[in-house]
Amino acid sequence: MTLSNKPVRVGFVSKVVTLGSLMAGAGMASAAGTDIDVSAVVSSLTSGIGTVTSIGIAALSLVVVIKLFKYVKSAL
Repeated sequence: MTLSNKPVRVGFVSKVVTLGSLMAGAGMASAAGTDIDVSAVVSSLTSGIGTVTSIGIAALSLVVVIKLFKYVKSAL
């Protein structure tokens, strides 16, 4: 399959078609007056914020400790 004389990966095209289909389906559901219930997704995301935050702080602290160790080591 080619587009503008450049080869196009078939996987990419199928992903674009799938995404377009999902967006069209969501648009039709919205136009029909039906609401998509996202409360379960939102509650699961908000319940994991504390865990994600603590892991992020730990990773950032580790990076800072490594940088400080290298700085002190080079100063001595």
